[in-house]
Amino acid sequence: MSLKRSIRAALPSEVNPPRHIADLETLSISGVRADFMAQFQDYLREEGLPTEGPAVFVL
Repeated sequence: MSLKRSIRAALPSEVNPPRHIADLETLSISGVRADFMAQFQDYLREEGLPTEGPAVFVL
C-alpha cells in the first residue's frame, strides 16, 4: 500500500475529492515521533517566556 495524490488516485466517478485536498497533499511530515514542539516549549519555559496563548491560524 502507498499514498497517492488524489489527482493520481483511481477514484470512482461519483467521488469528488475535497476542495482543498491539493493544498493538504503538499504538506510533509517531519517525523513520526517528533517532539520538537515540546522541546521548544521547554526551552521557552526555561527562558521565562509564555508558552500558552491564543492560537493564530494563517492561511
